[in-house]
Amino acid sequence: MRAAWARHPGWVGLPFLLLLTGLARASAWRRPLGIDTGQYLYIGQTILDGGMPYADAANNKGPLLYLAFALIKLVAGQSTVLVNAAAVLSMALAALAVAGYVAAAAGRAAGVLAGVLFALLS
Repeated sequence: MRAAWARHPGWVGLPFLLLLTGLARASAWRRPLGIDTGQYLYIGQTILDGGMPYADAANNKGPLLYLAFALIKLVAGQSTVLVNAAAVLSMALAALAVAGYVAAAAGRAAGVLAGVLFALLS
């Protein structure tokens, strides 16, 4: 019988990737938000106010990004720390997805390496 972590590596990997991603972004926790993040939050707020992306606020990204930032704006409000925490969570989840994809194609060791590198460099 396999151990629980071997059957469900994501449950072990996600906290580890959250830690790595949080440490890699440690310098950004108290800095002002970047230009891109501010634009995405503005368009998210436009959506929350009943506006339409591309008509009332323009940027060249896909609409799901703006909906995600509308959700982040709802939860975080004016808190830079909560916006950065949402970024860390989303990057850790993306790193887990990359790790799973690479592991399926090239083996578990390659998947772990890909997930760790994505978490550190995202």
